Amino acid sequence: MNYKFIMDENYLVLKMISNRNNMEELTLWKKNIIVNILNPKIVEEIELKTETMEEYFISGEFKQFALHNHWDSMMNQIMQDDLFSKYYNESVNYLKLIQNTWEKKKNDINKWLKDIIRLNTSKKTMYVYISHPKLNTGKCVDQKYIFWGHWKGIMDINYNIAYLCHENLHALLPNDNCMPPAMKLYYDKSEKISNQDHWDMLNATIVDYYKIFEFEFDIIHTVIELISDNELYTILSGKSKYGEGHNTLDYSLAKYKELILPYWFEYLGLSSIEIKKRMPNFINKKERLLEKNAKLTINDFINFLINDSFIRSRVEGQDLINKK
Repeated sequence: MNYKFIMDENYLVLKMISNRNNMEELTLWKKNIIVNILNPKIVEEIELKTETMEEYFISGEFKQFALHNHWDSMMNQIMQDDLFSKYYNESVNYLKLIQNTWEKKKNDINKWLKDIIRLNTSKKTMYVYISHPKLNTGKCVDQKYIFWGHWKGIMDINYNIAYLCHENLHALLPNDNCMPPAMKLYYDKSEKISNQDHWDMLNATIVDYYKIFEFEFDIIHTVIELISDNELYTILSGKSKYGEGHNTLDYSLAKYKELILPYWFEYLGLSSIEIKKRMPNFINKKERLLEKNAKLTINDFINFLINDSFIRSRVEGQDLINKK
């Protein structure tokens, strides 16, 4: 894994205006400062991009927007503002902290990924756009851009490193050697067709396609969590981080993780003592040993999990997968 860290004032302004977390100081800032610099329609257009800001920022759409609205001249005014200057300087310091920590740990982490996780990380450089930690951003776009900044990373530098790796893993998994059938159908699309139209077509022609796709995606996402959020974060912190990960009403991987954990610990080759350090109440519920071939690489491990009838049969609502 290689990173090039970037602090971009344009991206920071867009994130501050979109104000995804509804921070009061940013709401007042828009009302008292930004309203005097930007046209209300411009602010509204930016706010409409709140959930897709990162994709919007790196696209040609933002460049056209900036050119059409004389963005550079407005940015000159915004950059003179006290609150923006505060956010910008704090973001720069945050970037330096992450960058310095990564430089110290990157060789050990990459060696661990290669030797223990058996993952080919490649030498491709990921461009990391740093956002202010209060703005809570974490996303991988187009498999080459990472957008990052989180309030938890202020107090715990290892949190940043673990989750940067998480986002990077989304660029590495799935891949040519680990591409489940439903996901392959989605990714193998003509450039002339939009992602949404392609998704609609697949769902219209394949029974329960979205369920099959979600099963495959969630298995891979769970493995990504186990690698970065759990095992790597545990190693970096010196204490168990196996409580980390997606587990909310809106999106949870808990049911997958419960099923996969026994195989995961076997894949890592952990002793019962090492497992207890990570999860004192762990109970091994798997029905069979991990196949020998599934231990060769992380790709083989994922393929085993996706095709394992025991896991498939116990994921709620996944009985239809066998009909594909």
